[in-house]
Amino acid sequence: GFEESEPLLLQHVVTRAVELERRRWPEATIGVTVEPALPTVLGHEGYLGQIVSNLVSNAVKYSRPLARVDIEIGRDGDEVAVHVLDRGFGIGAGIGEQLFEAFYRAPEVVSKAPGAGVGLFVVRHLVSAMHGRVWARPRPGGGSEFGFALPILRE
Repeated sequence: GFEESEPLLLQHVVTRAVELERRRWPEATIGVTVEPALPTVLGHEGYLGQIVSNLVSNAVKYSRPLARVDIEIGRDGDEVAVHVLDRGFGIGAGIGEQLFEAFYRAPEVVSKAPGAGVGLFVVRHLVSAMHGRVWARPRPGGGSEFGFALPILRE
C-alpha cells in the first residue's frame, strides 16, 4: 500500500525502468530527456516500474513498425511530470479520460494492436495510489502523449 512510499528521484526510477523496456523492444528507439536538478517526490519504485512498462509498451505497440518513443521528465509547478510521447496512430480528441477506464480501448486502435485494455487502468490506479494524476492527449502533428505526475515532496 501507500505506506511503503519513499522519497524518490523520479528521473532515476523512470530511467532504470526504461532500460528494461529497451531490452524488451529492441526494434524501438526510446529516448529520455531529463530536466536538471529535479526535486524529490514520494513514490513507490515497484509501482513506477509497472507504470513505465505499461506506458512504454503501449506507445511502442501503437507506433510500429519503426517505433520512436520520447520520454520527457520535468518539473510542472509543484509536481514532477513524466511525458511519454509517440508518433503512433493517435487518439481521438476528447477520449483521453476514457482510455484509463478498465477495458476501454479506443475504437481506432482495437484493430491495430492486441490487448485487453487493462494497461492504462492499472496505470491510473497505481498513480492514484501515489496521489498523482494521469492524462492522455493527442499530439499536434500526430501521435499521442500519455503522462503522469507526482507531487514534489515538501522538505
